[in-house]
Amino acid sequence: MSNKSAAKDSAWHRARRGEPKDPCSVPGCQNLRTGNKDICKPHQTRVYKTGNVGIGKPWRHKTGEQNPTCLVPLKDGSLCGKDSRTHPMEERDNPDWKWGRLCPSHYARYCTSGSVREGTDLRRKSPTMPLNERVAHYLDPANGWVIRVDGCLEWQASMSAAGYAIVPVWKSDNANRTAPWLVHRLVWELHNGPIPPGNRVHHICGTRHCVDIGHLECIGYKENGSEACRIKQFRDKANEPGMTIEALREWIAWDTFPVQVETTIRLFNPSTTTGR
Repeated sequence: MSNKSAAKDSAWHRARRGEPKDPCSVPGCQNLRTGNKDICKPHQTRVYKTGNVGIGKPWRHKTGEQNPTCLVPLKDGSLCGKDSRTHPMEERDNPDWKWGRLCPSHYARYCTSGSVREGTDLRRKSPTMPLNERVAHYLDPANGWVIRVDGCLEWQASMSAAGYAIVPVWKSDNANRTAPWLVHRLVWELHNGPIPPGNRVHHICGTRHCVDIGHLECIGYKENGSEACRIKQFRDKANEPGMTIEALREWIAWDTFPVQVETTIRLFNPSTTTGR
């Protein structure tokens, strides 16, 4: 057969003549070939993603991986139920993977920790609450957002790069802003009203992600900067090996350090101020 005759007998020419296409060369596949390939389009996609046609491997819609909702169980035994959107690529060929597609929350948890941690609840959110009610919801340790550690009410959710507790801005807040809220400022405003322009909410305890109203005070910008430097000096001195509370008190220059340092000593971790 000449090259000209072979060209006229190609799949493209047969399609132009209206002749039926050849079936896919993968055993058991009933699809027709596509283009100048000897396999169908779905198998071409599988080769592109995994490197092989997967002979004998069923398609995802037959293995339950196209589940419309997330099937990861929660703490009370119920299923997640959120809309499933994605599937971990490294688990597509894993025969032990039983969760199929995941919701964005469980997928993010899987990418972070390598497990969906079935049997544990996702962090609860209350986007429909007004801002003041949501802050009160955050401050209740029973809701899982904060825990009490050495007298401080430490934030357990998202934090800024500087270490401050933050929460996202939602449409229900009716605020013309896109930056996240700083939780310690929200707590202060909830108890004491708006913060005066130019003032800062200072952490007396020195723990930036603490949201306890008893550990906060509203001071000027310059005073807040000087207090931060003093707290850093105090922490560095308190963390020196062999430092005792008596030696720490002697080191403090009372005419330079304000009364807040005495409060800081009482709020500080006792393990670092009672001697080593």
